[in-house]
Amino acid sequence: SRSFIDQWPRGKEVMIAYDSEKGTVLSDPISGKTIPVLSGLDQHPLDTMWSVRDPIGSEDTMGFIGVEHDFDELWDKEMKRALEVLADSMDWKSRVTLKSSQAAWKRFRDREVKMLVRLHDKPGTIQGMLFASDIRSLTRGRALQLNSYLRDF
Repeated sequence: SRSFIDQWPRGKEVMIAYDSEKGTVLSDPISGKTIPVLSGLDQHPLDTMWSVRDPIGSEDTMGFIGVEHDFDELWDKEMKRALEVLADSMDWKSRVTLKSSQAAWKRFRDREVKMLVRLHDKPGTIQGMLFASDIRSLTRGRALQLNSYLRDF
């Protein structure tokens, strides 16, 4: 509900935060109240977190792959959250179209993963790292695409 935000005095200090369950939120650090941020940021908080937790600085190959996997899971949650918000704002026919679009994207993703498996089926530890990065990028791209549709809400 926006009602508590409408009561905030002009110039009140707030912060942008990211929660793996709620997504990006505007937070009042004093009361702890939050409201979702659907759009308008220059950079998604997950990209900011990823750049701070840069997998290139990981100690080893498995550390790099682990970071990529963790962020792929966060992007997957973000994608599902955006789908839910979009679906909740649509009429029945639009929801059916959205569901069909997401099913088509999943088929694309599954085929793309098969291609990536073949592409990275070469000797060397870099191949596993590239594969993990490519998978994260696929999910990230779809989540950002869906989030961009929320800009009108």
